[in-house]
This record gives sequence, structure tokens and C-alpha cells, in this order.
Amino acid sequence: MTSLKSKKKDMLLRESERKLRLLSSHLLTVQERERRRISMELHDEVGQSLTVLKLQIRSIKNKLNNSQTNLKEDCVEILKYMDQTIENVRRFSRDFGSSILEDMGLCAALRWLAEDFEKHSNINISLDIEKIDNLFPRESQIIIYRIFQEAITNVDKHAHADHLSIVIMKKKKNILFQIVDDGKGFDKKQIENRSSDVIGLGLTAMDERARMLDGTLNIFSRKQRGTRITLNVPIGKKGK
Repeated sequence: MTSLKSKKKDMLLRESERKLRLLSSHLLTVQERERRRISMELHDEVGQSLTVLKLQIRSIKNKLNNSQTNLKEDCVEILKYMDQTIENVRRFSRDFGSSILEDMGLCAALRWLAEDFEKHSNINISLDIEKIDNLFPRESQIIIYRIFQEAITNVDKHAHADHLSIVIMKKKKNILFQIVDDGKGFDKKQIENRSSDVIGLGLTAMDERARMLDGTLNIFSRKQRGTRITLNVPIGKKGK
């Protein structure tokens, strides 16, 4: 009798876990769809509006006479700021959307992500990336890209690292993705117990995305010893 109750509890638990994973997968899919929508809005609406505004300011500048030196200088400064703002909007649009994967492929997109991060932070990055573009369907490439994006964002916001190493290596049946930083590290158990913690939510999302690939995500971190994130993904698996 006790054995039957135990089996029933196990079955109910497994079913609950299955439903939870399906819900998580659905939420991530909806999130990706919303990301694409925001990316298009940024590019098509905000980006184009800023470009039109920039052209109007340039037109005003060109109409000023030589005696209006101060106004001309102000226009030059505004145009510089506009260029910077337009570039930021383009970067945010690329970060939010996944069109970069279509334009560049997975490896080049990950390389761009790392180099752009290095350019806008004080962290040195070393890259060792093997060519894997043709080994995963588009859905899986998006998931892999998002895992990397989340990992790098965590390094930027929380690690206080000086160096970040990214390795992508082809094994027999798997692809190994590894991200290692020399930052302050963290106590993983403490983070997992604080469900509302931003880092904890990020790690949970990464782990769920790894499950969608039938992959495994391992995170090793110790305070003041940095963090190592390892993702193993079977070759050719399609994102669920």
C-alpha cells in the first residue's frame, strides 16, 4: 500500500515537473516573440525617427549664416549626440532581436556579441570558437545565443571581472560551450534559495533554455574565485 502511494506521488511529481517545463518553454517562446517585436519597433520606428530628426538638424545647421557660430557649434554637438543615440538604438535592436543570426550565422553572432561587450566594458575577452553554424537549426541557435547573452550580461552586472574566456569546441556528439570569468564569484546555493534574485532568475532561465536543447548546463562558482559556465548540447538537436 505504501509502495503504491509512493509510486503515485512520484508519477504526480514527474507530471508536475513535465507541465512546469512545458510552461517554462512556452514562456520563453513568448518572450522571444516579444523580443522580436520590440527589436522591429526599435529599428523601424525609433531608429528611423531619429534618423529623420538628425537630417532636419543638419538642414538647420546648413541654413545658419556665418555669424551664428554658437548655434552652428550647438548643432554639431547635437548631431554627435544623435549619432551616438542612433548607434545605441541599433545595438539594442540587435541585442533584442535574432536577425543577427540570420545575417551573420551563430559563430559570427557570438563573436560580435563578445567583441561588442568588450568594447563597452572594461573586461578583456579571449575567444576560441570552432565553426558550428551548420550543426544546429535556427531555433537552437537562438536559444544558444540567448544563453550566451544572459551569461555575458551577468558578468557585466555582477562579476566585477577583468577577463572573460569563451570557448566553443566540437566533441564527437556534443558541442561544448564554456564561459569563464575571473570575477568575484558567488555562492550558488544562496542564489538559488533567493528566488527573486536577479542572478538567480537569470541562471534559471539559462538552465531552462539548456533543457530545451536536451543539453546540460553546469555552473561552478566560488567567492573571489570567479565563475565557470559549461553548456553541453547534443549536435543537431532542435529547440523544443
